[in-house]
Amino acid sequence: MVNASIPRYRALPLLALAIVSLALFSNTLSGKFLWDDRILIADNLYIRNFNNIPRFLTPRYWNESSPSSGVYRPVREISLALDYYFWKENPAGYRVTNILIHAVSVLLVFSLAGLLTGAEGAGGAQSGTNDRTAFAFLTALFFAVHPIHTESINLVKNRSDLLAMLFFLISLLLFIRHLSAAGRIRSWLMLAGAWLCFIPAVVSKEMALSLPGVAALYAACFLDGSKRKKALIRVIPYGVMILGFLWFMHTFIRPGDPLPPNVPLPANTVQRVLTVMKTLGFYPRMLLVPFPMSLEHPFPIPVSPLDPDIVIFLCLLVLSGVLAVRSLAGNRIVLFAIGWIGLTLVPSANIVYLVSRPVAEQRLYIPSLGFCLLLVCGVRRLAAAPSGRLNRNRAAAIGGLALIVYAALTVQRNRDWGQPILFYSKVLAGSPSNARMHNNLGVALSESGRYEEAVDHYQAALRLDPYNIRAYNNLGLVMADSGRPVEAIDYFQRAIALNPTYAEVHINLGAVLAIEGRLEEAIRHYRIALDLLPDSAWAHHNLAVAFSRTGKTEEALDQFFAAIALDPDFTEAYVNLGAALAKAGRSGEAIAYYESALRLDPGNVMANSNLGVEMARRGQWEDAIRFFMRAIALDPDYVDAHVNLGLALGATGRSDEAIRHYETAMRLEPGSADAHNRLGAELLKAGRREESIRHFFDALRLQPDHAQALNNLGLALSLTGRVDEAAGYLQTALRLMPDSADICCNLGKARLLQGRRKEAEDLLSRALQLDPDSEKAQRAYRECLEAGK
Repeated sequence: MVNASIPRYRALPLLALAIVSLALFSNTLSGKFLWDDRILIADNLYIRNFNNIPRFLTPRYWNESSPSSGVYRPVREISLALDYYFWKENPAGYRVTNILIHAVSVLLVFSLAGLLTGAEGAGGAQSGTNDRTAFAFLTALFFAVHPIHTESINLVKNRSDLLAMLFFLISLLLFIRHLSAAGRIRSWLMLAGAWLCFIPAVVSKEMALSLPGVAALYAACFLDGSKRKKALIRVIPYGVMILGFLWFMHTFIRPGDPLPPNVPLPANTVQRVLTVMKTLGFYPRMLLVPFPMSLEHPFPIPVSPLDPDIVIFLCLLVLSGVLAVRSLAGNRIVLFAIGWIGLTLVPSANIVYLVSRPVAEQRLYIPSLGFCLLLVCGVRRLAAAPSGRLNRNRAAAIGGLALIVYAALTVQRNRDWGQPILFYSKVLAGSPSNARMHNNLGVALSESGRYEEAVDHYQAALRLDPYNIRAYNNLGLVMADSGRPVEAIDYFQRAIALNPTYAEVHINLGAVLAIEGRLEEAIRHYRIALDLLPDSAWAHHNLAVAFSRTGKTEEALDQFFAAIALDPDFTEAYVNLGAALAKAGRSGEAIAYYESALRLDPGNVMANSNLGVEMARRGQWEDAIRFFMRAIALDPDYVDAHVNLGLALGATGRSDEAIRHYETAMRLEPGSADAHNRLGAELLKAGRREESIRHFFDALRLQPDHAQALNNLGLALSLTGRVDEAAGYLQTALRLMPDSADICCNLGKARLLQGRRKEAEDLLSRALQLDPDSEKAQRAYRECLEAGK
């Protein structure tokens, strides 16, 4: 029986294992979010607020709100919320957490291997203790470096595997230690802890359901007589908890999305049995020779027992039987290791066919410990064989070579994960008919601006899987980004036809319709999205923008506030809410929300520019200039910021600088009527009338109903003596802006010059009614009265 008393290992092996675990995966930190990580983290609003943590425990979240369907994994979601608090959308931080969890599991593996070999015994010869410590260290080291773990660590969503293993090991260690704990109370506390830790293990990932079998296996392998019987009885509560979990899942958690009609399935009992055998041949083969590694391994349903993986399974079955029989009289760790692999593979063995991914490397994270135990047992057996030092050298060489090869494969595989386009291209090289990977490569290409290549892969995904809704949605996004709205709308509508309950597509379709000016249709799709997903901050935000554009200011404000309540870090919502408040004349509130946006994102160009506009409206020109300059420093090509900065500079007498910024705006956007108008106004102030007139005409050529350009052109023509032309342009401007005191004043002065004093007096009187404080209108009105005497 294994002695399971309190460990007295030196700190050096633990420190070495921690360093190796952390260092080996350090080259994963520069990678981007891949595959479902963006949906699970960057687009998951719920992890952004600690107040949602209780919600993660409710079935409603997993049935209605979670990006994952048909599962219940609140521990992962809680850990992601904690990560978001520290890292926001920085992928490196989430991978740091994954690596740390892996490192802790490596240390727990060391402890478990020590328990299995008796390395934590208080007695025995020092050399024996050192040998057993070496066994535990090597086992943990192989577990630390095995390349099969790269998928679980690099793909953040697979943290569920890491957390399941973490709590699995804690529960098992407590269960083993309670058997020899000193004192009844201490023993029962450890046992209670073991049972309690089983719960977070199972709700991290369902693979942990194999834990009771492993605990029973330990009792069968290492305990005798009454102690074995006692341990097996204490395994029973684990089974009760399993039944409770299965009842909970069946009763409260809705199944995952329905299968597309074109998915191949095992056709009969023979194929189902062969599929299980093939699965149990594939996984041990990947543990021994993890090459080639891929996110998607081709897995055709077998129709013959001569399938290579089935042959491997049958050979392994015979070999395992021989090793198990031989270990009964000798090394029980071999028997335990074989049992560990078999028991922990059962949930992934396709007994219930796993349609989405029949096989996946991430599912080997827990089973790999059994393989590491077997590997080190083999090395130790070779070292202990006759011929002494020669065999020890051979064992060291074989073990060392295996460690080096595995570590090198891990480092190389990590590099692949850091380069999405290369990564998905490699996956497709080995699995060219995988629609999901074509879609994923399309996303990576889109994010790099390579839209045409992305379209090719999205269309390839649809040829392989005509029901691939994500591919339709992504095609729509590419078309929208490429300025092809009609095609974008068509793809979004096709996705909705396949699944009318896909809220994201309704939001995307609404956005394109809004750009096209079809605001009522956009609003309808945003409302549908909110019916499907009431907690979508983006749907609330986009609906608010649409309401604002249709003049429904109060409705828009309500939707902006709802978006921010759901996502307090939603910078764009703060900026657009500020704009809506400014439009409603609530300047002080607008400034407060712009400042909130800048606290979240100091580099937000729009927030800086809009704050400059509000400062300019208040006459705080120096503050306005500072914000406009900051916006331009962040985005030198931002035309509106150059135009507004020109206005602020002109107001402070810095005419030459103002003119330079207007000219920059026109160079960036030759079709900007506003830039021509503002430049013309500045040139007019500088006495360069003919140049100003030319720019006013350019502004009107680009935008014939530009009222300010019409007004400024009229003023400039009046100053050059072309009064009749001026009056015509000013009359048109007044029709467009009948409540403009400035236009009334300019037209009144033109009428006075034409000798139409009565009309002039009426217009100037109207200007004073609109703006009683206008010195310009007061002065012109007095001139008009003097002319009538």
